[in-house]
Amino acid sequence: MEQHTGQPKNLSAFLEWERGQNQRYEFLAATPRELCRESECHGQVLNNLSELLRQAIHADTCEIYRRSYKVIAKVIALIPDLVITETNSQFPEPVFIAEVVSPTSAAEDRGERWAAYQTLPSLAMYMLVEQQHPRVEVFHRGRSGWRYQSFDTAEAVLPLWVPNFELPMREIYAGVERSPT
Repeated sequence: MEQHTGQPKNLSAFLEWERGQNQRYEFLAATPRELCRESECHGQVLNNLSELLRQAIHADTCEIYRRSYKVIAKVIALIPDLVITETNSQFPEPVFIAEVVSPTSAAEDRGERWAAYQTLPSLAMYMLVEQQHPRVEVFHRGRSGWRYQSFDTAEAVLPLWVPNFELPMREIYAGVERSPT
């Protein structure tokens, strides 16, 4: 993501500044960052995941946002790859966030972003999905805190917070060109 200097240094100034911009930005580490374009592989994984989740949720109680929902957490504003909100409240909050991880975003997705997302009381699940090979990390909020699970085979099946629904890893990566190892 491209960083811009000489721009707003706090969240309220950023939100005001962003209204006049033609591009989409996030605000992280007191710096506006332009959203970068997704790669073909990133887009395919995200499309697959979106469609699978659409089958799992109830359209009358949940909404899926693909790179369009702004999450405000503490003093940052982020636009995750995929967000699901429950629509049964006046101000829908994220219950699920997924990031498709690239080599350049991995540290941020597992670090600063994850730290911010944990502060969202509504969030039930955070998912990190690798782009070119089957590997998904899931953080699920339970009564005693966050539980971590990792899946790294094409045969794996991921449990969701939605009762009686699972995500087959093979379907998340359908049509994705594998990188040479």
